Amino acid sequence: MIRRAWALAAALLLVAGCKEEKEAETPERDAGAQLTALEVLDLGVRVPLLSSWRAVAADETDDEGARTVAAARRLPERKPFLAVPRLALTVQETVMQEPEPIFRDTLQELKSIGTKQNVQVIRTALSSRPIAGGTIGDIEMVYTLIGPNQTSKTIVHRSIVALRTRSDESRAIVTATATYLQQDRELVGAEVQVMLDGFELFKPQKTTP
Repeated sequence: MIRRAWALAAALLLVAGCKEEKEAETPERDAGAQLTALEVLDLGVRVPLLSSWRAVAADETDDEGARTVAAARRLPERKPFLAVPRLALTVQETVMQEPEPIFRDTLQELKSIGTKQNVQVIRTALSSRPIAGGTIGDIEMVYTLIGPNQTSKTIVHRSIVALRTRSDESRAIVTATATYLQQDRELVGAEVQVMLDGFELFKPQKTTP
């Protein structure tokens, strides 16, 4: 089974995002690097960034070896987000050779969050489509996280998944994942759609260790 930690990470974002916003001493618009895309060069993947998003430091590995190699967050406008919308690229090594089983396994892994007592999965969707350079999977899941005193927040999770082969023939799964609160969908949802629609595959580039 291919582990995907992003559904749980989105739930944790509810707490981390609030803390991050409260502790910030400088305006969010001044924080982070102004990049135009998140990239994984050795696997030939690029996701465009809108100007309302800023790249942030990312170098994390979960217990199953999935690495977060690039990330960005949405800048606030009139007031801070309760949970900062986030876009991240993860890479996980694999020996799998076909993309469709990876897409299905990823969705099943995400849906398993619904077995937790404080989580209710509202809907899931999976589709795949060919693009120049390969086939990608498009996954959406909406779920509600029930917190203390029965307070609840509904979270939207969007992922684009691709199986990629490096120049040395090693393979990896690259996932672009966006998470944000349902209440921010009117503002953030269209932006996420534009960025994920711009998910691009190109010839993998050799990189030095």
